[in-house]
Amino acid sequence: MEKGRVFILGLDGMSWPLMNMLMKRGIFKNLRKIREKSYMSTLRSTVPPFTAPAWTSFSTGTTPGRHGVFAFVEPFKSLLNLRPVNARNIRVPMIHEILEVFNLKYVILNLPMSYPLRIKPKNGIIATSIETPPNKEFIFPKDISLRFKGFKEYKVIGNLRFIRERKYKDLVKDTTYTEKTRLEVAYDIFNEYDWTLFFVLVLKEKLNLSYRRIVKLIKDLGIHR
Repeated sequence: MEKGRVFILGLDGMSWPLMNMLMKRGIFKNLRKIREKSYMSTLRSTVPPFTAPAWTSFSTGTTPGRHGVFAFVEPFKSLLNLRPVNARNIRVPMIHEILEVFNLKYVILNLPMSYPLRIKPKNGIIATSIETPPNKEFIFPKDISLRFKGFKEYKVIGNLRFIRERKYKDLVKDTTYTEKTRLEVAYDIFNEYDWTLFFVLVLKEKLNLSYRRIVKLIKDLGIHR
């Protein structure tokens, strides 16, 4: 009997209203085909409904009150002093840690709050997410980048300078390149690695753009093919 496998594509910050609008305009044709052959529904998010607690709830199966993550930062000694939150703050096992216990092979690409690794991956591949500090290792095991050459161009996150400077076209181009590289690596691993669970997240940058401007930029830049 062929063993079952689970593939999870995460689209951070993507809502069904925006997705449906883009599909009607001819964007995301492949996702539209999947939607037409499957079931869609709106899930209730976490409280608070932010990236860090929501994806931690996904990866642990628990609420923020149980896993302990409510944002990317937390007060330290005073409400005016904030420090970053990461995997050390999570009070329960994460999905890849559970898979390690059962000796199941997995791929985790860009899962928020996965850095730093609390156990060394013996049965999987992990590329951590945006909470990874600059100049820190984010691909594990380290030698996996020799097998999959696309990791040489792989970035945890795009250039945040474009957000600060409000250079939205440059931001979209840079984000598109970052996510394109991530998905190309994911495609190679998907086809060449023996896995039971495969997770990859496309992380939405904080564009602060209206739906109309997002659609216009996508069309102007020709990145929707």
